[in-house]
Amino acid sequence: MEKKPERFRIRPLKSSEVDTVAQIATEAYSDAAYGKLAKKDLLDMFSNSSSKPSFFVAESKGKIVGFAGYMMSWADWRVYDIFWVTVLPEYQRRGVGKKLMKTILNKLRKDKGVMLVELTSSLPMYFASNFGFRMRQQFERVGKECWLMTLQV
Repeated sequence: MEKKPERFRIRPLKSSEVDTVAQIATEAYSDAAYGKLAKKDLLDMFSNSSSKPSFFVAESKGKIVGFAGYMMSWADWRVYDIFWVTVLPEYQRRGVGKKLMKTILNKLRKDKGVMLVELTSSLPMYFASNFGFRMRQQFERVGKECWLMTLQV
């Protein structure tokens, strides 16, 4: 009998889930500092600021297994940044991050004002081959080679 592909539900983050989602960053990066940074960004979604991020979570059988965020760039109102594309280690390479990215990109493509999407990554070939992002500038972050990447929408 053929195994059914795993299904992941993508939906907006709820304020009551901030701590759970921040813990995913701690586990994925093996560093509590990342969980603290993520928590600050996650809480910003529920602030009164005029410019705040939006986050989606991925669920598998009711458990949150990943998250990703986006917001308008400070550079221009037609440029958006994607960040915190983060998945629990045991759910990586199962399509969770790809589904989160597709959800955000589809949402941004529907907004006729959006021209450009940017992100930074230590896995540039993944974003280039799966979504068409172009590598623009290499830099070092916490001892890792990273790239600034862009996608015209």
